[in-house]
Amino acid sequence: MSAPPPPRRTRAHSSLARDYTVGSSQSTAASLSRDSIGLDPLDAQHGRYFLDSFGRRILLHGCNVSGINKLPTKPNGLTHLDMGEAWYDGENVSFVGRPWPLEDSHEHLSRLRNWGLTFIRLVVPWEALEHAGPGQYDDEYISYLHDLLSLFPKYGLKCYVDAHQDVWSRHAGGSGAPTWTMTLVGLDIRNLKPTGAAHAHNLHLEADDPPPKVWPSGMTKLAAATMATVFWGGDVFAPKRKVRRRLHRGEWGQAGREDEEVGLQEFLQESMCGAFGALANRLRDLETVIGFEVMNEPHRGYIELLSPYSWDFNTDLAIGYFPSAVQSWALGTGHPVFIPHYIPSFPVTAVSHHVLLRPPRRRTAWLDVSSPSFQKLPASTAGCIWAEHGVWEWVADRGEVGEGVVLKMEYFKRFPADCVIQGCVEVEGGKLGRNGKRKQGEEVDWHRDFYYPFVRKFSERIRRAPNPSSWLTLVEPIPNEFCPDYAPEQRPKGFIFSPHWYDLQALFEKRLGFMTANVQGLSRGMFLLKGLYFGRKGLKRNYAIQILNILRHGYRQIGEAPIVLGETGCPFDLNDKKAFATKDFRWQERMLDGICSAIGDAGLSNFNLWTYNPINNDTWGDSWNGENFSWFSLSDRTPEALAAVRDEPEWQQLNVCARVLDAVERPYACKTAGIPLRCTYDLHTRRFSYEYINPIPPEHVLADAALQSLPMQAEPDKPPVVGVPCEARETEIYLPRRRYGQAAQDGSLHVQLRDGDGEWKYDEERQTLYVLHRNTAPGYIHSVKVSVSGPADRPPLRAWYEPPAWLVDVDPVWINLALVVSIGGYMGIWLLSRAMQGWTAGGQGAYFETGPLAGEL
Repeated sequence: MSAPPPPRRTRAHSSLARDYTVGSSQSTAASLSRDSIGLDPLDAQHGRYFLDSFGRRILLHGCNVSGINKLPTKPNGLTHLDMGEAWYDGENVSFVGRPWPLEDSHEHLSRLRNWGLTFIRLVVPWEALEHAGPGQYDDEYISYLHDLLSLFPKYGLKCYVDAHQDVWSRHAGGSGAPTWTMTLVGLDIRNLKPTGAAHAHNLHLEADDPPPKVWPSGMTKLAAATMATVFWGGDVFAPKRKVRRRLHRGEWGQAGREDEEVGLQEFLQESMCGAFGALANRLRDLETVIGFEVMNEPHRGYIELLSPYSWDFNTDLAIGYFPSAVQSWALGTGHPVFIPHYIPSFPVTAVSHHVLLRPPRRRTAWLDVSSPSFQKLPASTAGCIWAEHGVWEWVADRGEVGEGVVLKMEYFKRFPADCVIQGCVEVEGGKLGRNGKRKQGEEVDWHRDFYYPFVRKFSERIRRAPNPSSWLTLVEPIPNEFCPDYAPEQRPKGFIFSPHWYDLQALFEKRLGFMTANVQGLSRGMFLLKGLYFGRKGLKRNYAIQILNILRHGYRQIGEAPIVLGETGCPFDLNDKKAFATKDFRWQERMLDGICSAIGDAGLSNFNLWTYNPINNDTWGDSWNGENFSWFSLSDRTPEALAAVRDEPEWQQLNVCARVLDAVERPYACKTAGIPLRCTYDLHTRRFSYEYINPIPPEHVLADAALQSLPMQAEPDKPPVVGVPCEARETEIYLPRRRYGQAAQDGSLHVQLRDGDGEWKYDEERQTLYVLHRNTAPGYIHSVKVSVSGPADRPPLRAWYEPPAWLVDVDPVWINLALVVSIGGYMGIWLLSRAMQGWTAGGQGAYFETGPLAGEL
């Protein structure tokens, strides 16, 4: 069992004084500097909210900085560029200058502060730290990050470091790990494209190549799936392949056991922990850093594989050419294979056709022992690692072109031999053990046996840096999965659950319209009609249901502790990119408003929007795999736009290039002298409503029967009200001056407090509404309502928000009937098409493409 949290030592805020003048603290609502929250680190051990030094509950709103950090500056690694031979040189790269040159920091940090986005998730790929080789760290980049983060306190920013990866690495089609990790395992990065082992945008720039949006399916292709498997469980599933410790130039590899052979799992994990440990050592003295996130969007690889002949379509995204595990093994060894091609469709993805993929003769994804790359980082064996372990074999006389045959169907589901899982924390016989014993044939649990032990290893290495005992460890689940069972004894110190959420339908179809779908529910068997939502209110409700589900599962598994939604956002290239030409971003605004309303208002949770990208433009988006999520775009930096604000204050000049700011720049209670209860915001009317309650000490609940009816259990929209007392009476709410400043000047800004409970003051310069309450009785609920009288600063809702006039008079019965008939017809067509696809696929070769990808890759 985990130890109870230490007693809370709360400092007294100056607002406790009877003669305190509201707003005189000089603190800024969105600022997270020591001047605003006190000298103590943010406290994550006493309930679902972070606490400052005074016991005030802190809501953290911010963004990711930045998606462009995934790619090197030298050579320029933007994925739409043809890098030539430089693509294959993973050693001689530099990430210095990502996200921006140091001299540009004032502009970007001021902008984020003005928008109230002061909680930063700093994207740092492993490759940026250790690209030159195992144990060889890029001190110039580490110094650059130190210098950048040392500027954050001046702007009131806090941050955590995100150990970012997508699809393992750049050379597997994503970002993250250094190139040498793939060489170490035996993969030949020059042959990953010819063998279908990875899809990298930089190598698919022709018009008839698959589009970059297929990148998420790369996690199931040979390169990334193999790397994830050996990283998490190489000692179990690939024990025959060893490497010598001396290949690692760092302290771990040169500790007097240089000639010792170790497994791939140990070598890779120690290398990653060492690289981020080196960064932690350098950042240890910075007040802005609150912790590290272990890994972005982890994937099991082949571990717990549904079947070598099929992926799990509920969790693994089928898009583009999507071979099964055994098909990818066969392709990787140079054999021709018939594979399906999937296209995004609703309600499930569908096969559009099959194709014969034939790697060029004598080309395999695996290094030969004689190759210079293998000689540089030699392993004990070479060739297909899964054939080496007897998982499959190629049978040449099967089918028309031969076939890969699985020999061990449950190899990745059950332990292939007796073993001891190092660092697996378990309770046996009432005692806590650090190593779990597993029997041959016992069922594998990826979280328990592989993920959780690494999380603890990573956290312990980070916290070994001098001084950061208060650093947090943020942990993600697998994408599109709820919070797993995570016992207290398995968690690292400072544990924070940090899931992600996106509207997957809009994300991959790049469309948003009148109807949205609850993909989360539909993928889990929800009845189709129940999973459809219509209009702006329907979208908000849909998003709130999905996001609250994630929060609810998190609270039920981990109890009352803060949750940080580390990624969510809106693709700006929706609906055929029409907004780039018309400059009408109403659909993007609708989507982002729905997201922020669901998280920040309904869920009252912490979040980081994806992404603030300083080089985004309409042509290349975020310059990574065709994504376009940034609401800041250089395409709007026109001479006309700059001239229009030339004589305006700096904060207005910083808003040039910003899109949908009404959705991004929104009021929220940053520091609450109590426990947040409810929040609503309407970006059209600017009405903001907020309720919070005075904390109730546990002994008061037992003594007062009236208090027992208040919410005590963990629900995302009903937070418990028993908690640490707050030594402050002043609440600070971020009110953006762009929306409320003029109203404050002309007297049309109205703030109403329940029963006249206290005083308020709005400081336009600090964008802060200070609320000083009087009633300090435990359980008293405070209410703050903000409104603006007179005409709205935006036009009334347009027709696209409302049904057309002719539809208003139609009997709802007929509308419902038409809807049922339409959806029923659609489902009938869809089922028929699926049946036909199954029929054609039943006879191998019944329908194959003969286009440019047929024949040799």
